[in-house]
Amino acid sequence: MDLPEPVRSVLAVLPSLRTVVVGAVVSLGVVAMLVTVLVATGVLAQPTVESIDTQWGDVTNETTQIETQARVDNPNPIGTPDVVTIEYTASLNDVVLVDGERAGIGLSPGENTVEFAAPMDNDRIADWWVTHVNGDERSTLTIEPKASGPGVSQSLPEQTSTVATDLLSSFESAEEEAVTVDGEPLLVLGDRNASWGEATDETTPLTLNAELDNAHDRPVTLSGVEYVVTMNNVTLGEGTTADGVDLSPGESGTLTVDTALETDAFADWWPTHVRNDETSRMRVTLYGLVERNGEQVRVPVRLYQQRLEFETDLLGDDGTNTEALSSSRDSLTAPVVRDTDRDWGTITDETTEVHADVTVDNPTADPAINDFVRLTTTTETSISGVDVGSGSRETTLSAGTNDLRVTTELDNGEVPTWWARHLNRGETSQTVTTTTTTADVGFTTVNVPTPDANATTETDLLADLNTDESQPVGTSDREYLLAESTTATWGEATPQVAPLDVQSTLRNQRQRASITIQEVSYDVSIGGVTLANGSQPDGTTIEPGEREVVDLTIGLDNSRMDEWWVSHVRNGERSTLSVDAWATIEAAGQTETVPLSMFATNGTVETDLLG
Repeated sequence: MDLPEPVRSVLAVLPSLRTVVVGAVVSLGVVAMLVTVLVATGVLAQPTVESIDTQWGDVTNETTQIETQARVDNPNPIGTPDVVTIEYTASLNDVVLVDGERAGIGLSPGENTVEFAAPMDNDRIADWWVTHVNGDERSTLTIEPKASGPGVSQSLPEQTSTVATDLLSSFESAEEEAVTVDGEPLLVLGDRNASWGEATDETTPLTLNAELDNAHDRPVTLSGVEYVVTMNNVTLGEGTTADGVDLSPGESGTLTVDTALETDAFADWWPTHVRNDETSRMRVTLYGLVERNGEQVRVPVRLYQQRLEFETDLLGDDGTNTEALSSSRDSLTAPVVRDTDRDWGTITDETTEVHADVTVDNPTADPAINDFVRLTTTTETSISGVDVGSGSRETTLSAGTNDLRVTTELDNGEVPTWWARHLNRGETSQTVTTTTTTADVGFTTVNVPTPDANATTETDLLADLNTDESQPVGTSDREYLLAESTTATWGEATPQVAPLDVQSTLRNQRQRASITIQEVSYDVSIGGVTLANGSQPDGTTIEPGEREVVDLTIGLDNSRMDEWWVSHVRNGERSTLSVDAWATIEAAGQTETVPLSMFATNGTVETDLLG
């Protein structure tokens, strides 16, 4: 090209513009002026910014570097001195993430790659998040590039792309999930969904809904809910609500939990997201709250949990992706009662303790659950169908084998009642200890099968009084009568009186004189407690060689059997029954008192009421 002389002169000067001339440096201002002239005269063509690419750079807890790579085309055969400036603005939903600029750029002929970085305040992500949520999880990324310099001023068309996430879709599910005990469902979660509220600079509301069904045979109750929301283990929100649950067996209802995420926390989450190639895992966990001792306590079993993973490409065009992740379900394991041994405890005049030593195997190793779950064992004891006492023990369990003692306190005052039934039932009693064990898991209780204890006790207090053996009646030197047979039976006993009917067939051994039984006296005691002491007029006259039946009815004071009971148990359930009787007889004008051996016994009474 045939250049004008002035132009050739200027071009000839350019190579020397970057050198020091006699102690002076040619200023960039002069160079810029010259370049302007060249561009204005058409000698030099304007460089053009072909594209700007951005990506995330180094990230700290406060800032994230945005690295920029600008591709600039210089169509001139010569380079451009360091007078070009490239700048751009990157925004998400009008929230300016960064204003990037690099000045003093020199361009070689042809294509040039210019790289520079600018820091973004991470708080800008929290500002963007508000607009993103309020815009139905849709955002627009806008990059506005511009190049300027002497004779150069060019704004490229805006580069825009859409950023869309769909976090809420992962919360939508109709698949049933259940909180179980030993695989049996207690509380079943049905349809679930979530929705955002109006986000602000302070909070981002997230509402969770779940259909609940009480599949248990006992009520399910929660006084509130505690929630925890995290992204990449950064807590975005946690708190409690008064959203309660009160479902009868078989009843269904809807649980609505209004959570509040801290908008500022998204700035803390952001560095983890960038370091993980813009990938995050979100976890939403709900725990039930129950009231214990006037305080709200968290049930250490997850009521609900949702996990999801999402990827973004905020500065690129690769789009976003959200995927629901599987979530393990909590299942409680009920303890198992292995053995129960019983023995007597402390005995007083009023009460008698029964110790039930229970062996419980607890397969749960989690100390948080073991410290929370309450095991309650209640015993109710009856003898001959009479309720005699109860006891209860509430405790927590450690992992493995646990030895528990439950003490039942029997009311000694009930002894006369059940003893009367014992006599009326042929001297047979059944001791039944019904044991009920429940595990309080917070929102409901679970039955823990526990075997009942049954023991049958039989006595034969009258064995020695029923006999067909002949027994003489008289003194050591004189025999008056011969008891040929004796029978003894109980009448209908009450808690006050136990009638004892004794009959004996007596034959007059005298050959010439009749014998009259004027009175029969008696003394009956058991375990040292006197039940009867008195006499009964008779008047039976037996002629020589004849037989007559003598009938003795003794009303035993059954109300004193509680006194007997104390000594009986203290003596290892062994007592002595003592029955003595005497007859005042008249024979040949003489009166004499003689023992009635057929009406006497001194036997041992043994029981085993606890089996």
